[in-house]
Amino acid sequence: MAKFIMAGPLQAVGFILLFSILSLFLPLMGLLGNAAVGLITLRMGWRRGLLIAMISSAVLGGLSLLLQMNPFVGFGFSMLTWLSVILLATLLGNSVSWSKTLTVLLAITVGAVLLFHLQVSDPVAFWQNQPLWMQFVEVAKSMQVMPAEMPASEQQQLMDNAASILSGSIAGAVSGLLILSLLIARHWQAMLYNPGGFSAEWRELQLGKPAALLMIAVITLALFSQQITAINMVFAGLTVFLFQGIALVHGLVALLQQHKAWLIGMYILLFLMPAHGGILLAAFGIIDSLAGFRSQIKARKR
Repeated sequence: MAKFIMAGPLQAVGFILLFSILSLFLPLMGLLGNAAVGLITLRMGWRRGLLIAMISSAVLGGLSLLLQMNPFVGFGFSMLTWLSVILLATLLGNSVSWSKTLTVLLAITVGAVLLFHLQVSDPVAFWQNQPLWMQFVEVAKSMQVMPAEMPASEQQQLMDNAASILSGSIAGAVSGLLILSLLIARHWQAMLYNPGGFSAEWRELQLGKPAALLMIAVITLALFSQQITAINMVFAGLTVFLFQGIALVHGLVALLQQHKAWLIGMYILLFLMPAHGGILLAAFGIIDSLAGFRSQIKARKR
């Protein structure tokens, strides 16, 4: 895949368009299109990444028009996503630091949630007035999250609770998808130009103390104030630290020469209990940013 993307502009645009269209049916396929933009940016700079993104977005806008859809939706949504990928890939490429890159993403994510709540006085009413809200309710019913026999008052309370944390959940999901896209792009870059380099980089991934202290301050505010704004900021920020938690486990398994069954167990935990497992790993990620477990183990081995 990576060789095909880097073969030329036509191949890159074709690849991005293919997986952007496939994402309409299989949403996670969009990660590969995003990663392609990230790979081009990492290797050739933000100008080339922006050019490829603009061409791809323009074609998607044209396809939307042919399908009698709003062309600005197809162009605008894809362009906004790819601009975010280009920004992060440029920062990572210039700094060669996951710490700086993810700290910037953390600050933007938490800041965006704060700005949203400063602008919207009633977030519950805001989300429940969105066109997609009823589809969300139907999906919740179909998954038996909200059983049909549940009293109407309890259903409404459950939906109000869901709407109250939706801004943080969306921000966290978006940041998670951006990080995944960037990780895939970095992996592809290493495959082509630095074989084996990604594995070492991934096992060392860490945000650092400033990001951890920021997250601890937000969590403390949420615990003591119970303000919905702070709670949503926690939801948004924990996603970023989840990746450090996962990288920490990978790093410890490698450093301590443990069996890969530990990694399999971690991913099974995330699959079976995504909320509890994700919070646990994010907590370990925050602690690791302060304690530096991998650095301590390396120092003891010397």
